[in-house]
Amino acid sequence: MKKIWLAAPIAVAVAAAPFVIAHKAEQNFDAGVQDVSSYLAFNGLPVELTVQKYEKGFLSSKAINRLQLSPEFQSMMGTGGDQPVCLDLVTEIKHDYMTLLKGGLLTATTRVMPLQNQADCGLAEVFASEKELADFYTKQFGEEGPFTIESAFKIDGSNTITFSSKPINVDKEEEGKSIKINVTPMQGVIGVSPARDHVVANINWQGLNVAAHNGEKVGDVKVGSYTLKMEANQILEHLWAGSSEQVISDIKIGSEDGQNFSVSTITLKGKDTIAENLLSSAAFINVNDMLYDGMDVGSMALNLSFNNFETEATNRLVGVIKQINTQTTASTDPDQFLTELENQKDIIVGDLITLAKKADIKIDKWELKLGENSFNANADLRMDGVDQLSADVLKEQPQVLMANVLLNAEGKLDEALVSSYADVMVAAQSKTMELTDEDKAQMKKMLLMQFSNMAQMYVQMGLLNYDEASSQYSAKVGFAKGGLTVNGQPFNPNGG
Repeated sequence: MKKIWLAAPIAVAVAAAPFVIAHKAEQNFDAGVQDVSSYLAFNGLPVELTVQKYEKGFLSSKAINRLQLSPEFQSMMGTGGDQPVCLDLVTEIKHDYMTLLKGGLLTATTRVMPLQNQADCGLAEVFASEKELADFYTKQFGEEGPFTIESAFKIDGSNTITFSSKPINVDKEEEGKSIKINVTPMQGVIGVSPARDHVVANINWQGLNVAAHNGEKVGDVKVGSYTLKMEANQILEHLWAGSSEQVISDIKIGSEDGQNFSVSTITLKGKDTIAENLLSSAAFINVNDMLYDGMDVGSMALNLSFNNFETEATNRLVGVIKQINTQTTASTDPDQFLTELENQKDIIVGDLITLAKKADIKIDKWELKLGENSFNANADLRMDGVDQLSADVLKEQPQVLMANVLLNAEGKLDEALVSSYADVMVAAQSKTMELTDEDKAQMKKMLLMQFSNMAQMYVQMGLLNYDEASSQYSAKVGFAKGGLTVNGQPFNPNGG
């Protein structure tokens, strides 16, 4: 008998678990929709995400969401008349015993709702009048739609979201004209911590190919691949810090005249650091192996840094921007943005003064390189004497802030780099017109003479320096106390 009494509560708990989990699943789903809606509003995107219907079941549930252009934006753009413009999504949610035994709370699969079930405001209305488009959509994506989102929520509150898209393949020819499009699938994984304060994301895409012909080649575009790796931690309510890396590889663009441009890789990296309540962010951009019609046109590197931004003030400003974006997105008044700025002026000015006391912005490196020759530049921008500024004066006369701006910039150019690019220009011209070797030599000589005459004029005006030993041009620019200097002298646009 005792065993029966002991087993009874367990049996009741097991039987009741799906009811509890079903309720919790609905709460998690609603919270996720709200998170997406907040993200859209924060970024000023005129799209609303809502739950149209939620059918709660014992072991599984079903939800219908709607992505819809905001009425205000639709009215402003004159889109769709009085009918809303929307797209319905359907989500199948499982919260059964098997999911629970695996340590999960629920799993959800989201897809675009089939055309025949879309609301009148959505794809169904568009495709009803565009049969060719509807046939293309059905052929490409079938009943499951163009993408699938798999979400797994664990009992501890963490969740993993996996995104995958379907390929797009078009091969169409009509009256001697043809177009081929191949877009490969994209996959992505996003992981969110239980406290929703840590996010990790990875995206992989194997690119696309587009080729158009009209008897002869009209143009083509290729992107070999794209990857994203990102990790971020929430520091304050509106402030996140972390690191990211994006790589785009094998980019090629061809035009109808036979000219083409390609880049082997574009890399974008970012890293944030926090020290003593100050946020610093660094960004690195590299464009490697640029080719024009098969000719090497160099590589480019740009390193930026935003240093010593006070975290509390930055957090408040981001929050204000979020609020302004939310309110202006929901308004048809084109002046609403300026109105909201005016309403938040006290907070904005106060926090800008706080940030200006320590923050500085730098171009640590800007380099264009071809072979052994290069152009290099750097710059440093910060504020001085901010403690003496009056918030009341700044609110009425923000231009007085210019007197506190400090700027130092320097650039250097190898003269041989100009000659290298002159060779590229001559070679490109020779592809469009017939040129003898003598013509090419004369054209290069003319280009170099034009540059030399202009450079010498700037040297005489004191705007450029030239060092014969290194065959290098250089210039230094400064801005302080409202005055501009070039190479250490007050700027005179007329030279001298």
